[in-house]
Amino acid sequence: MAVLQISAASTVIRRSARENWQFRPRRGRGGGKEWLVASMPEDTRLAIQAAEEKALMAEATSAPRLPALPATIQAAIMDDSRRNKALARADLVRQYLSWLRRFGHGKKQRQDFISAYLSGAWPQLLQEVGKTSWKSIERWKVALERTESVLTLTDKRGVAHRGRTLLTERHRTLILGHILNPNAPNISQCANEVRKRFQAENLYVPSEPTIRRFVKSYMQTCFDEWTLFREGRKAWNDKCAISLLRDWSLVNVGDIVIADGHTLNFESINPATGKPKRMTILLFYDGASNCPLGWEIMPTENTASISAAFRRTCILLGKFPRVVYIDNGRAFRARFFEGCPDFEQAGIFGLYESLGCKVIHAWPYHGQSKPIERFFGTMHGLEVWMPSYTGFDIAHKPARMKRGEDLHRKLYEKMGARPLTLEETHVQVARYFAEYAQRPQHRTHLRGRKPAEVFMAGRGDGYRGAREMRMAVLANPA
Repeated sequence: MAVLQISAASTVIRRSARENWQFRPRRGRGGGKEWLVASMPEDTRLAIQAAEEKALMAEATSAPRLPALPATIQAAIMDDSRRNKALARADLVRQYLSWLRRFGHGKKQRQDFISAYLSGAWPQLLQEVGKTSWKSIERWKVALERTESVLTLTDKRGVAHRGRTLLTERHRTLILGHILNPNAPNISQCANEVRKRFQAENLYVPSEPTIRRFVKSYMQTCFDEWTLFREGRKAWNDKCAISLLRDWSLVNVGDIVIADGHTLNFESINPATGKPKRMTILLFYDGASNCPLGWEIMPTENTASISAAFRRTCILLGKFPRVVYIDNGRAFRARFFEGCPDFEQAGIFGLYESLGCKVIHAWPYHGQSKPIERFFGTMHGLEVWMPSYTGFDIAHKPARMKRGEDLHRKLYEKMGARPLTLEETHVQVARYFAEYAQRPQHRTHLRGRKPAEVFMAGRGDGYRGAREMRMAVLANPA
């Protein structure tokens, strides 16, 4: 005989008396009552079942202790959304039985319940279960009575055939041979080609939705292979490989400086030719303070520009940096070391190591490893206000540089706009760096402090002259 053991709370006692629950005295210390579950109304029994199984689901871990249900039902239960919807259906059946007990069991009362439900009397249940009819609720009630488990109300549609496919191993091989192509064809294009191949080999010809489902499943389960074959190794490294985040709060000012070149997105007059050109800035950047250090602006990166920028960096720091983190891409390899196969044969290690600096070079064409790349993106806030601005890519050129925009070109000339001289470029860059150093940074490791504030607290005590001048500019950008 199924019984329910409940502490003798006043609310439970009042409800048991109101609904005439059958009981027997509880044995053992404490006394109390054991109520017969079969003597309770349907909505009360259903509420108890739902509460017990919700608690069971909450306690279950990797191997849930589920009732003895058919395999299709248990497969559906493992889906969180289906399980939650089944519990919501059980709650709706309980509300339905409570309504009928209060207002009667006629057809009109059942329809009145559905009208109240659809009008939002129980908004949470309506959102979870959706539209339904009293006939569906009656079927749910019968299913609950037969299985005595609210989880039998799980939606089993599509579960019986889940994971099954008509595609053989040959089908999969041909589909992957077409879809894992460096040209990255669309799925629809691949579907047309592989279906022709299936016909030629007298294989079963699946529909395009079947091929799409297989490709989507493969893309989700083998995303690394999908990315490597279709987009290349760099995309695989960016999207799939494990990444590590540096904690710059653990280093001191001058411990690590990052160097890289950036082609400015506005034109300046080339002193050598007198013609406008997008000049290149070679900048050293402090990793601890996020503060720009020494720089040089020249038509192209070369030995002179990198050496001048490094000299100014040492003067500004008041000490030699411990680690110099430099680019290893085309700029430093092909321009700085023209014709040099690698760094070990360029003399760069000996140059820096003689000053007590350790050289580390970044991965080629891997911007994530160089924090200075993010700063160059922020520097666009300076470039966009220059009169000779050229845009940061083809799609974002100013109107005067687009085809057929004679009006904008004339307006550009009438307003007196022109490329900057090299001296003016240096002044504008210095002004922007000084303003940037005074901006509080809340989203970085500085935690609201200013780059100039952190830099001034950690700089060295060496080199005089030019260093004091630069410090004055950082401290008083106005």
